[in-house]
Amino acid sequence: MNLRDRGLIIVSVVVILAFILYEMKEFSTPLLYGIDGPYYYVQVNSILRKGTLLYQDPPLAFYILTGFSLLLGDIMTGIKVGSILVTLLGAFAIYYLIREMTNEIGGIAGSIFYVANPWMVRMSMDLIKNAMGLTFLSFTLLFAYLSIKRRDFRFSLISSLFIVLTGLTHVLDFGVAMAILFLAFLFHIRDKESLKMLSLPLIFALALLSLGFTTNIMGGDPYKGIAFLQELVLRRPGGPVAKPPTKPMKGGQRGILDIIYSITIALAGLILSIRTSRPAKEFLLSSSLILLALAFPFNPGNFLWRFDLMTAVLAPLILGIVIGEIRDPKIAVVVTLIIFGLLLPLVLSQSFAIRPSISLEEYKELEGLTYHLGDRYSLVVPSPKLLYWVQAMNLKAVRSPQEANSSRIVVIIIDGNSPHISIPLGRPIYRGKFIEAYLVARRH
Repeated sequence: MNLRDRGLIIVSVVVILAFILYEMKEFSTPLLYGIDGPYYYVQVNSILRKGTLLYQDPPLAFYILTGFSLLLGDIMTGIKVGSILVTLLGAFAIYYLIREMTNEIGGIAGSIFYVANPWMVRMSMDLIKNAMGLTFLSFTLLFAYLSIKRRDFRFSLISSLFIVLTGLTHVLDFGVAMAILFLAFLFHIRDKESLKMLSLPLIFALALLSLGFTTNIMGGDPYKGIAFLQELVLRRPGGPVAKPPTKPMKGGQRGILDIIYSITIALAGLILSIRTSRPAKEFLLSSSLILLALAFPFNPGNFLWRFDLMTAVLAPLILGIVIGEIRDPKIAVVVTLIIFGLLLPLVLSQSFAIRPSISLEEYKELEGLTYHLGDRYSLVVPSPKLLYWVQAMNLKAVRSPQEANSSRIVVIIIDGNSPHISIPLGRPIYRGKFIEAYLVARRH
């Protein structure tokens, strides 16, 4: 058995172990994690019941999760298994990409850092389609690189396919893929053959982006990019821009400590790229520049928290290439273990910190109330944290009274621990430990 065969076996074992550990975390609760967790249940349930998404969004991840849900016979299980499996497959793309640029040890190290970093833990448990899109992003870069290295147009075509899949999954993953390919294009500006290989995926990406602005194929996500540019330039809190996304953005201001690790990795990559040989130099420099731009502390805070999570895929590329450039295999292994040792406490801390948006006890109370109310009322749930869970049980629940069915009596459901909302409440009909419900006069 040669080194390359051993490398693939090691990466396969790493992915299997990571899958088991992630699933242990996933199934440690019957609920889904984060505010976005139940959102995926709502979308998959809507596809199964109505054939369409309830919320406008890039569709690919939801249809993949629908397939897993049908295969496994349960939506919750399908989401928990399907999302983690698809996400972790990106480790193979990272492995092959770094191996082709440097060596086997660098590829193995990159794949380990991909499956075991704190940003990936957070993203894969909550921002599921963002995490799944990292796999398509990684394969986009792998085949783009192979097309240049081997002068094979078939790899360029496969890269084009994967960048389209990336764009149909998540716009930030898509933007990072485009940025890396564009920088690669600039690095090879005097190499006509390489330019031909890189042009095709960029053309496909631009074509998809144009469709994203003129159709719903990307779920309105490109307009988030316009909102970011507007806020960055005008420094004005983002409002509707031409055609705002229907799903609200989350997040808030983050301090420098939240992004210090990302900035440190980016700066280290930039410094070490000076002494790195081509072609690894180009990817190391590109990944470091993009990570530094994403983690730039003066980015608008409501975007910065999500940008920083892209460290999940950029850090493994940077660190894997750096380790692959170390000539002594023993030193490379030692450096890998040191970096892994530094990341492991952060991984464990993030794993323990991530939890469902509501407790199991609160979920059961909400479930009992929702099923008791049934279809007799229009359910209004102002809080997104509760809305997605209510919609998981009743797809007709809405966020505001204006969206409610005018022919039905409206019931407003709120979190009893934070009842301060901007809409008038009616007569209380339920007050539990966590949840309160109010009956509003019939609308005519």
